[in-house]
Amino acid sequence: MDMNKMVMKLSDRANVLTETRSNKYYELRSSLKRAIDSEDTEGYLAFGNADAGRDPYIPEDHIRQAAKYAIDHAGTDLVYTPAPGLLEVREAIASKCERENGYEVNPKTEIHITVGTQMGIFCTLQSLINPGDKVLIPDPDYSGYNRLIRFAGGVPVHFPFKEDDDGQTRFNFEAMEKVASTDIKLMMFTNPNNPGGYLMTRDDLEGIAEIAKKEDFIVFADDLYEKLVYDDYEHISFASLPDVKDRTVTIMGVSKTESMQMFRIGFIIAPEWIMKAVSRLASSILIRSSYISQKALLAFLKEEEKHRSKRVNLHTKGRDYVYNELNKIDGIICNKPMGTSYVFPNHRELNPSSADFAFELLSKGNVSLNPGHMYGPVTAEGHQRMCIASPIKRLEEGIRRIKLACEQM
Repeated sequence: MDMNKMVMKLSDRANVLTETRSNKYYELRSSLKRAIDSEDTEGYLAFGNADAGRDPYIPEDHIRQAAKYAIDHAGTDLVYTPAPGLLEVREAIASKCERENGYEVNPKTEIHITVGTQMGIFCTLQSLINPGDKVLIPDPDYSGYNRLIRFAGGVPVHFPFKEDDDGQTRFNFEAMEKVASTDIKLMMFTNPNNPGGYLMTRDDLEGIAEIAKKEDFIVFADDLYEKLVYDDYEHISFASLPDVKDRTVTIMGVSKTESMQMFRIGFIIAPEWIMKAVSRLASSILIRSSYISQKALLAFLKEEEKHRSKRVNLHTKGRDYVYNELNKIDGIICNKPMGTSYVFPNHRELNPSSADFAFELLSKGNVSLNPGHMYGPVTAEGHQRMCIASPIKRLEEGIRRIKLACEQM
């Protein structure tokens, strides 16, 4: 073969996933050393993502012991598990959904255990979206949706949340109603909202259900942070509402709120007609999730409530500290999250550009947050996402650096 005649070109799909971060913030960050410990004064401290915060929590002992037991006793079970996952784990998920989330699930046909929740997002979009299909997304919401929608050939359609005087971005029914139509194939949202920390009320969810049924589209409910909810607020699963389960895909996982990042395990719940396609695709990509991780997930699903409460209490202390300190900075209004491990402060008075503000923090304070434009084109702009899943000492150093940078602006 004449190699000189070969066309060296990536697929159009691959180019959709190519990062286009050419602005000065990303260029500066790529040139610097990243620090982990707050004592490292040479490197920059990153607080933008959950994996950057050096989560101070580890899985409870019974979860770690279950993983070790699975390693030491391999062969007593189907280590090459069924593609959707071990039936006993799917049955435990079904029991959890009925007990904690208020709806029934068939463990044999409506659950697939995935390698993290991102796999569930990818497989759902690839199974449902045709080129040109429109997907409705709140602004702000999870930054990972947009490029995977475009990879599937879909078209993201954003609608703005409203922002109150306290800095909290909240669901806006009227804004959603304006852009909803029969052209919408799917709606995606996180609850509680990532990055804004807003927890959907029953009225919010019923409003979404009303429009979804009227315009006949599917709803993708991302419940990854369902157990990380503060101040006696209540998480309500969208699939528990009347007459919506047959048009709802739900993902849940244990990386963020249960500190089980190392296991890369999540699960997707969907009607059988959707799940058949999702499972076929998931099986074609990775075949199955790890046996060890599934056993760890099973141990988590059976754990006592006291362990979950302990983690929420630890996160609450970090949230309260960061919320109070950021609101002391002139020109910043910080929301008080109802859930998730993020705050989403508004800095428009200091600088309306989230990319430029992030650059100033990095260049003057040696601290990195995630620019708001990653999470939406309108409401999210002029904000930064900061992860609070860090030891208090590291959060204190991060706040000190943020204050230092703001004083120089």
